[in-house]
Amino acid sequence: NENGENIIYYDLVNEEFFRICVFSSCLYNNFYILCNIPRSQLGQEGGGHYLPVMAYNCIKDYALIFDCARYKYNSRWQKIKVLFEAQNGIDRVTNNTRGYIIAEKPINKRKNIIKKEQV
Repeated sequence: NENGENIIYYDLVNEEFFRICVFSSCLYNNFYILCNIPRSQLGQEGGGHYLPVMAYNCIKDYALIFDCARYKYNSRWQKIKVLFEAQNGIDRVTNNTRGYIIAEKPINKRKNIIKKEQV
């Protein structure tokens, strides 16, 4: 959309596409991935929640997710498969499947923090 955000619904993509999006967001550092999941899918209390993905370990296939409620839940490494499957479900507000948002970073906030020799 005009704000540089794209909503990707769970039922429109597969796990591999999600993995590529997560990897690309960490590699190029010009957009964010925000996963819309019900907390219960990760063994937590509460309802729907957005979790930003901050890093990706391609060897172990884990994403580092930050929790906005840091007083209650710590940031943690989560298996990509579990994170993707947690998005499967209907959001009661929109009546669509959950999924994730791809949000572009403003040009002046972009940095290339990954060096070629690190990939």
